[in-house]
Order: sequence, then C-alpha cells, then structure tokens
Amino acid sequence: MQPQSRYSSKEFLSRVGKSTLASYRENLQKKVYPNGLTLLFQPVEHVASVSCGLFLKRGSVHEEATEAGYFHFVEHMLFKGTTNRTSKEIVEAVERVGGMINALTSREYTNYYISLIRDELPLAMDILSDMIFNPLFNEEDINLEMKVILEEIKSYEDNPEDFLYDAYYLSVFDNAPIGRNIAGTKESVQTVNSERLKSFYKKHYTPENLILSISGNATLEEVESLVEEFFPINETRKPASTLALVDPKPKKFIKVFHKRKIEQVNLYLGAEGFARTDTQSPDLIMACNILGGGMASRLFQEVREKHGYCYGIQCFPSGYLNTGITSIFCATSPENVIKATDLILNEIDSILKKGFSENEMENSRTNIIGSLAMGYEMTESRMNNIAIQEIYFGRFYSLMDRIELFTKITIESLNETFRTAFGLTSYHLSAIGDLKAKEVKALPHSIAN
Repeated sequence: MQPQSRYSSKEFLSRVGKSTLASYRENLQKKVYPNGLTLLFQPVEHVASVSCGLFLKRGSVHEEATEAGYFHFVEHMLFKGTTNRTSKEIVEAVERVGGMINALTSREYTNYYISLIRDELPLAMDILSDMIFNPLFNEEDINLEMKVILEEIKSYEDNPEDFLYDAYYLSVFDNAPIGRNIAGTKESVQTVNSERLKSFYKKHYTPENLILSISGNATLEEVESLVEEFFPINETRKPASTLALVDPKPKKFIKVFHKRKIEQVNLYLGAEGFARTDTQSPDLIMACNILGGGMASRLFQEVREKHGYCYGIQCFPSGYLNTGITSIFCATSPENVIKATDLILNEIDSILKKGFSENEMENSRTNIIGSLAMGYEMTESRMNNIAIQEIYFGRFYSLMDRIELFTKITIESLNETFRTAFGLTSYHLSAIGDLKAKEVKALPHSIAN
C-alpha cells in the first residue's frame, strides 16, 4: 500500500496560496524599442539582488552544417574583450562586487547573464551591452580560444556520460540540426577565423533577435533609464535574419552501442516527446516526475532502493520549438545492465497496462507546485523564466497560471499522455561501456523483449 499524503493537492494549493503565493507580485513589464530590442522586467522587492540576462533567440539548431559550433564559439569570444574592456576587466568588475557572470549556448537560444547586488545594476547593464555590441574578434584571441574549445570538446569525449548524451541526441534525431553537438566538431571549430566569425555574428546578433530580461530589486524607471544610457535603442532597426524552422525527421528508435573500457555501462533510453508549447507537455512533466523524477519515484525505488543496481536514475522530458524527446538515464555495472534495463522496461509496461494511481498523481502535483513556488525565490530563476516564456510562447504566464496547468491534469489525461510517449514498438537505446558483442545483442530496448 502506498503512503498517503497528509492532504490533497487542492488542500495543498489552498494552504500555499494563503501563505505564500499571495505574497508574489508578478507584474511583468514588456517594451520593444525602435531598434527591435525587447525589454522584459519583473520587480522583486524583497531581495537584495538583481539578475540581468541578454538572450539571443538563436542557438545551434540555427547553424548551417558548415557552421557547427559557431554560436558557442561566439559566446566564448564575447568574453575575450571589447573596445572598452579587456577580458580580465570584464570578469574582475563583476566579481569585485560579489557578482556572478556567465553564459550558455543551447540548441535554440544563447544567454549572457549577470547576477549581483541591486546597487550595482548599472554595472551589469554596462558590461552586458559592451560585451554584446562591442566585441573585438581579434585573430590572436580566436586562435587561442579555438584551443580552449577543442579542449572542451575533448573533455566531453573523455567523460562517458557527456559523450553518450551527445551521441544519443545525434543518433535519435538522425543527424538533424536539433541533434548536433552544441560545441560543434573538431573539424568545424578549426574552420573558424576572424572574417567568418564576424560575418556570422553580424548576421545573427541584431537587436531584433535580443531579449534583455531583468528581475530583482529595482524599479521600472531605473531599468528604462539604464537601457537608454547603455543600449543603442534608437538606432535604425536591422531586420533579423529569417530562418525557416526545419520540420524534424522521424526519430530513430534503434539500439546504438559505443565500446569503451570503463567500470560502468551508461545508457539512455529514449521515448517520444512533445514540443514545449504542446498542450500535453504538463502531463508529460508529471508522468516523468512519477516515473523517475526524484528519490520517491518508481524507478529510483525499484532499480536503486530495491535492487541496488545503480546510484542514480532519472526520467525527464526535453521540449523544443517543434519537437521533443523523453529520456531515461541510468549507469550500472556490466553484470547488472540487462537486469536494470529489464526493470526499467517492466516499470514502463506496468504503467502502460495499469496506469498511474490517483495518489501518485496527487503527490506529483504537490511536488511540482512546491518546486515551482520555491524557484521563484531566486532572481536568476525568474529572469530565465520570463525570457524563455517570451522565446517559446511570446507571452507571460504567471506562477499561478503555471500551477493551474498542473491542477487541471486528470488521471485520464496523464495516462493518455504516457501512452502517447511510451506506447512504442521499441525505444531508442544508446549505451557506452565494456560489453561483449553477445551482451550488447541481449540489451533489450522494447517491452516485447
């Protein structure tokens, strides 16, 4: 018999709504300037910090095959100095006041961000604007950073989990842009020079492609004044590069094995997924949470706690503009890999036949609601949230809007979504480890096996 919650999700939401959510003021201000730059601002009065992010609505999926890794390379180069600051001066100015500066390149967007105390907001705005609009792209710096990125790629290849993740995406998406390595390949990175990188930068880094996302203890008047001071908002609008969204290929639900002499076998099991905007996405998030979202999840309890076959195991959905994938990751010893994979498939089969229980659904609902609410404690989380919503949805969903999506999930919709994602003839299986050919052949990737 499964343990019962102290109260239902409706009671939980009522308690949280009275004690916590009512205190959130989620006023979002949006403004599009003459040059096309979009400003998003959400004030948070009860904190001492502010987080600023410049989001480029472009990522590795928008690269040509000959440009693989170029967005990631540009991200590195924007830290290498500007017409006003050296590379060291950029990071030193932020770290001197206890702040944090970083960036990331993803498949569908690129983000440069700074978090620091609210009194240093002008510094953050100045540095972000300087980095984005005044980069140097010196040939000497490019050649030096090429070595850094090649070492980064080697580090991914040396790490079995990182290598497998990249190989898994490439094989399941059948070499489509969405599956390519974000950092590119050694060959593509070595084609970079100053002329090519400047041309690539000018094509994509237009104000119309940029979102300035700010959340923290500031006022709209302060923010708008700083945007006017540090950003070229009155320049003539430059049209954003038009990029057609390529229809995704059908996913390849096959078995792929990479031989390597390591102590464990790392594996990814891939099922169907949904685009981020798909109405089934909230149900899939909840289904993955129940199956492998935490220590109380089915897979963690069955594969680790009951049988001791792994240290950790996760199930998670990944949603993009027009496609998605659901993944299960596990690392286990060669002698246990078939047993562990069988347990995973048996758990999936059990859910397909019997469905989730009402109690599992309610516990997952309160888990997700609580996690969403706690995420709002961090200005960096809010800054990311409002920008990503703008990129994918073109609108803002408040915390209560997001919670409402999960309160509307029914046991019927939850089970139907799981059947859509996991009701496949076979799953994609990518693995890496030290297995003999007959052991690889015996690795199951369908419930029928």
